[in-house]
Amino acid sequence: MPHIAFRTGKHSPRTAASFRAFGKTVRCVRILFCLFSTLVVAGCANHAAVPDSERDLASLRRQYDTQRTMEYPGVSTDQAIAAATRVFTLAHAGYHILAGRGGVIAWRERAGMDTMFHREHADFWYIDVRASGDGSVLRLRRTAEPDPATSLHAEDHGPGSGRLVAEATINPQETLLAELTESAAPAAIFFKRMDWLLGRNQYWLYCRAAEEYVKMEKLQGDLDSLCLGAGDKRP
Repeated sequence: MPHIAFRTGKHSPRTAASFRAFGKTVRCVRILFCLFSTLVVAGCANHAAVPDSERDLASLRRQYDTQRTMEYPGVSTDQAIAAATRVFTLAHAGYHILAGRGGVIAWRERAGMDTMFHREHADFWYIDVRASGDGSVLRLRRTAEPDPATSLHAEDHGPGSGRLVAEATINPQETLLAELTESAAPAAIFFKRMDWLLGRNQYWLYCRAAEEYVKMEKLQGDLDSLCLGAGDKRP
């Protein structure tokens, strides 16, 4: 794809520096929350448990890689990028979107609750699309903080700038435990909707259905990034 397409939600996107500052604020709030919870003997109970061993962690990473990767035989990279972009526009969730050069970046801010605290959250989706045989393979990463290796500025992705999503972003050396344990459900929604848009199946995964799967423990993860403050209609 020769150019970068830029789309926004209702609000103008903030600068990359602003999002980096937001990320630091998020980290500080998380630390303060954990400290406070420890003082009241609650601990950080809402955080995922740390794997017992390196073997368990390696197994968790393999499972995560399987959940976030999808192959699309007979689908070109341009078609895959267009469908991925449409998933976010159809969410009607105020996502800002960059698409082109082998990838898609979508991000937004939203309000949310962390137990007793009301604070702002952010959702960042990084999607890498590459040719594979007669089709394409897509890998995604969903985070609560911007990755510094990939710019959110369209002007930084001009001719000669390489791929839209940096390799260090899509395959970080260290992945937050929350990413490893909370990505299955949102990834399932994303890929099911991709499949519908590409004509691969007739099932559009609604948020309300995904919520039931989470309750029944058929899916694990936080659905807010595609469901909170978002539309839930099939196009």
